[in-house]
Amino acid sequence: MAGEIFENANQVFRHIFDKLHCQVSYNTVKKAIEDGKITKRRGRGFTLAAVEAYARTLDKKISAASPKDDLPLTGDNEAPLAKTKAEAKLKQVQAERAQFLLNKERGKFIPTTVMEAELGQRAKAFKLGLEKFAPDNAVKVAEIFGGAEDTARELCNRLGADPEAGIPMVIDFTHSRIEHFTRMWRKQVLQFLDSYATGTWWTEEMQQAWEKMLEAEENEDAA
Repeated sequence: MAGEIFENANQVFRHIFDKLHCQVSYNTVKKAIEDGKITKRRGRGFTLAAVEAYARTLDKKISAASPKDDLPLTGDNEAPLAKTKAEAKLKQVQAERAQFLLNKERGKFIPTTVMEAELGQRAKAFKLGLEKFAPDNAVKVAEIFGGAEDTARELCNRLGADPEAGIPMVIDFTHSRIEHFTRMWRKQVLQFLDSYATGTWWTEEMQQAWEKMLEAEENEDAA
């Protein structure tokens, strides 16, 4: 760098010997400093320009450092760098795509359409299973609440009613409510399944993934 500062004779020597490849000894450099052949800064140390000016007196092949070397690339000089960055970015994208396709072939990724179809079938089976519960089990539920002779007798005894006369009435009444229970159950199933509906997700990550998928589909349709 053009603005580099060397603080002592050793740093000056190392720069001349290591970086400029000038065959000179440390003592020669030290003596040059003592003799004022390497101009000191008003502050501490020696500037790069002063050190390289002295080095050129030892070796004419050493070129002067240009302040332009420290300036950022602009204009035409920037084009090669931009091209290199663009090519590196393209290679990175291509590598990521290749890795994605490889992972997909290995079964690490499942298309959202496949997942959605599977979830849809599961939801359908779940809904049918729940809806069947009421008609399949309504009689059993009624029997718990007096629809069977033993529970009807227990209810009559607790109410102080004549079991012989009350049991048939209790059983008939309880079984007459089976249809009401079935309708109520079907309505409750719809409300229960509403919270599991597609598009309503329980985690933020899944919600974001779902929205991203929908956005991608919209962009494909618009293209």
